[in-house]
Parts: sequence; C-alpha cells; structure tokens
Amino acid sequence: MSCGNLPVNIRAEHFRTSPNMSTIMGSVPKTAYGQASGTAATMRVLGQIISMTIVSLFFAALFGKTIMEYVEKNVFIKAVNWAFASFALISFVGIYFSYKRREVVRS
Repeated sequence: MSCGNLPVNIRAEHFRTSPNMSTIMGSVPKTAYGQASGTAATMRVLGQIISMTIVSLFFAALFGKTIMEYVEKNVFIKAVNWAFASFALISFVGIYFSYKRREVVRS
C-alpha cells in the first residue's frame, strides 16, 4: 500500500461492516440498536481480556520465575502451542453452538 492510497483505504475500512455485526443488528429491532451495539463491543473486549488471560496463564505456568528474555525457545513455542490449542477448542465449541442454534427470526 502506498501513502497516496492511505486516505482511500482508511475511508473504505471505516465504512466496511463485518458480517457478524450485520447479523447482530439485523436480528434486533431498531429501537434496540444502541443496546445491541454496546453488547457486541463489550463481548469483543471481554474476548480480548479472556484471550490475554489464557496466554498469560500458559506463560506463567511454563516459564515459572524466568524472565521472558531468558526463556528457551522451545518452552516459548510450547506455551504458544498450548494457547493456540485452547483457542481452537474454544472456537470449536462456538462453532458447534452456532451450528446447533435455531433459525434467527429477523425483525
């Protein structure tokens, strides 16, 4: 991306709506848009917090009292692999429940 395209790209990204947000907003009445948007934002931040907590727990469990700069590469990779495996498991649970849910009634 060149600097000349930067304003165009920023504008395009600003107005792009994710499919998830479209689904959420399409499933609530117009009078509840504020609540739906706020709840979605809260869930997004909560997901970030939980993800960082999981990674921190694996780092703490596998690194012990070793400073990050002195951790061996294979121990670091092991912690990252465990974190990714736990995220994959959480994702599969979410996929399962999304697949099994009933049809969403649009307002």
